[in-house]
Amino acid sequence: MKRNHAFASLAAALCAAICLSVSGLAQTRPQVSARELLKEDPTRAGNLHHSYECLEGENTAAPEGYSAFYVSHFGRHGSRYLSSARELEPAMEALEFMKEKNLLTKKGEELYQDYRKLVKAHEGMHGMLTQKGGREHREIAARLYARVPEVFNQSGRDSVTCVSTQVHRCIQSMANFTLSLKECAPELKVAYYAGDRYKSYLNRDTDDSECISAAKKVEDEALKEEFNCDRLVSIYFRSLVDGRIGKQRPQKFFYYIFKTGAISQCLDGDAPDFLSRFTGEELYQLWRINNIRCYASMCNSIESKGVRNERAAYILKDIVEKADLALKEDSRVAADLRFGHDSGIGPLISLLALEGNDARIYSKDACKYWYCFQNICMGTNLQIIFYRNGEGKVLVKFLHNEKERSVPALTPVSGNYYSWPEVRSWMTDLIQQSLD
Repeated sequence: MKRNHAFASLAAALCAAICLSVSGLAQTRPQVSARELLKEDPTRAGNLHHSYECLEGENTAAPEGYSAFYVSHFGRHGSRYLSSARELEPAMEALEFMKEKNLLTKKGEELYQDYRKLVKAHEGMHGMLTQKGGREHREIAARLYARVPEVFNQSGRDSVTCVSTQVHRCIQSMANFTLSLKECAPELKVAYYAGDRYKSYLNRDTDDSECISAAKKVEDEALKEEFNCDRLVSIYFRSLVDGRIGKQRPQKFFYYIFKTGAISQCLDGDAPDFLSRFTGEELYQLWRINNIRCYASMCNSIESKGVRNERAAYILKDIVEKADLALKEDSRVAADLRFGHDSGIGPLISLLALEGNDARIYSKDACKYWYCFQNICMGTNLQIIFYRNGEGKVLVKFLHNEKERSVPALTPVSGNYYSWPEVRSWMTDLIQQSLD
């Protein structure tokens, strides 16, 4: 499995961009197709379960006279175990049923044994960060330091404030990230905060039932209409029982194998490889179905009716408020670091409409423009780096998974550098619109 290799860069525009009348914005079609990217590394099919893949690109120099002095960051936890035993139960129960009925082929028996290994690997570890997840955050922090070492070596500005939800994997990610920063800059003073109080804005409970229902609907429709699993059924089972595998429709069963099996890439040591059991075309079909679900549930899709914007707005509000404090002359804060979940970073990137996420589209069309494994993999992060010149003017640069991103809604001062007063005004408007 490939790790931490750079993605092919996204095109800044495609024939002056594809205009989408539903939003009046433009969304860039990725230069490299999903089929090509999955062929290059099949683990990308895991989408939300894809282990962190750094998009790091060119680190463009700030305009003359400007130097970095503050970083505002939001990061999803790193690679982890599946959150709950319930995620593994449907496929395991179906395989046990078919084994009891003596309906497993030799390949089916191998699948059964591998899935038992996956279940056993999760015993007592559901939802916890893996060692790989810890390494991901240590490496992200080390690269952040290498990009802007001046931020973390300022006289009189040596404090780093870290907040996390109450969930262990986020706290573990926070610890690994700051451990790496401290190794680079030992004089930093780091303060840690975690609990329900911080969940109220890092992963706020909102009424997303309609959004989740819409996402499940488009997922189920795509699974029924697009996924042909006849080959798989013939390989793993002697026959079916009333057309089902245990209680599961064949398409649903293999979708469970695909979704849960993709987590193997996040685990430590040798873990069963489930994705190689699918052909390239089957894997593409499964990726596409899951990608539709991820876009519908995590982003500002048309079906979601903007419900995810509310959750993102609370994070954005904290970003603005803490930046205001950091910009005061007597501030000692070099960085504000936040650690949360996919349900925080996905909506945040979507609300900001950064390059590659800058349009509202129907979920069924998402696979033409938006790949979950590029946008919300494990460890996904947003870094906003602040620069100031001798006159006190402040510019900011946005990095998504360590790759500089443009903000189509704004006009840059230079390259990917934007005026903070303009960015702040725009963010404030987004917050107000999302919470009204």
